Amino acid sequence: MDTKRALQIFIPAIIGLVIALMTPPEGLEKAAMIFMGIFVCAIFWLIFQVIDEHIVVIIAMTLFVVLSITDFKTAFAPFAGASVWLVIAAFGIAAVVGKTGLLKRISFKILSLFPENFKGQILAFLASGLVISPLIPSLTAKAAILAPFSSTAASSLGYEKGSNGSRGLFAAMWISSGIFGCAFLSGAIPVVTMLGFMPPETAAEFTWMKWFTSSVVWLVMLFILTFAAIMLLCKPKQGEVGSVVEQGFAKKSLEALGPMSRDEKIAGILLALALLGWMTTKLHGIDTTSWALIILFLMAVFGLFNASMFKNLAWGTVFFVGGIFSLAAMISALNIHTWLGGIITPILGPLAANPYILIPMICIAVYLVRTVVISQTATTALFYAALIGVCQSVGIHPFVLLFVTYMSTLVWHFSFTNVTYVAALGATGGDMVDHNDNQPMNIAFMVINLIACMASIPLWQMMGFIS
Repeated sequence: MDTKRALQIFIPAIIGLVIALMTPPEGLEKAAMIFMGIFVCAIFWLIFQVIDEHIVVIIAMTLFVVLSITDFKTAFAPFAGASVWLVIAAFGIAAVVGKTGLLKRISFKILSLFPENFKGQILAFLASGLVISPLIPSLTAKAAILAPFSSTAASSLGYEKGSNGSRGLFAAMWISSGIFGCAFLSGAIPVVTMLGFMPPETAAEFTWMKWFTSSVVWLVMLFILTFAAIMLLCKPKQGEVGSVVEQGFAKKSLEALGPMSRDEKIAGILLALALLGWMTTKLHGIDTTSWALIILFLMAVFGLFNASMFKNLAWGTVFFVGGIFSLAAMISALNIHTWLGGIITPILGPLAANPYILIPMICIAVYLVRTVVISQTATTALFYAALIGVCQSVGIHPFVLLFVTYMSTLVWHFSFTNVTYVAALGATGGDMVDHNDNQPMNIAFMVINLIACMASIPLWQMMGFIS
């Protein structure tokens, strides 16, 4: 272990120990101080990324039990909950869809429907991302699937690396595949993470349709403003387009796939059935998780999902999500959010009462914090712990705080601050853009997201999320 890594491990541990040994302030018990010591230490470890994320949260949950903050059953209860099993089922479905190549076929088909010019291909990638977003929960997988297509499109249209055309195509591909999915309960694992921060009874209210309805204004604004920003910032300059390397690449790629295989057809039917079931939860009464597990079971029956695929699921992410749920549950159980709210409300209360002031403040604050905090989940946890009490005191639903916070963490200030962005950049093969080429669109996204969140306020007021 080198000196830097040792300091990054032991200094947070010492800070956590000091907090744990402090005399509890009025309104908190000793168990809450011990929890906050563990929580602060865990957040620092997540920020420094010196220990795997899932190991950090497992250590934290174990300490909850060892230090008598709670019992084992309570600390590890999230692993018996619906949200963790939804993540497992979602990963299984994603593995099947990726293996069959169904999403590639869908993407090529959509791309082939649009004109082979800059404007047409920008719309094609935005539309492709929108269509496949609710079909697969892994943002990284969707970005990895669409990224090679964007590189091929740039080459087909004759755009050189780093040119306006290449930057525009990459932005359309990345934002549609790596961000649009957060508008769908089935479209992104971070959605499940956000639900995990909420009290169980609150999270249970969110069906597939309710989550989509809650985020639809944000999604529409993101689509429209992203297209406008790309056309403004990335429209090819006169003479930029070189000789066309290949016309009809999408149609040719679609033809190269040949007729649909038996596995693709079955996967397509089951995927459509999954989406239909998630959208009609209120009609048949089967919750989202149970429906996902039924679909995964049917995939196994038809031979699409097997033991080797089960072993290769992203189990580290599953454990990490469950651990985050445990941390969030303890914040409420120990009344830490109420105590923090009592401190912060007198300061931010007058501002928090006006959502048109509070929401931009949260967006901007998150953008700034993300310059130093690498982990998106750690950033969300910090803002949730600090502001949930304030939000509840002024009648703002946890969804609003969590959604605005997490959407604001999706920036890509640096090449290493967004895992999905890194995957998308790498999947282009390095022939399309470099990280620095994408900074104008990063700034544009910050403005777009802020506007989209503010545009959602009237909807959230109608839904009772903001009183």
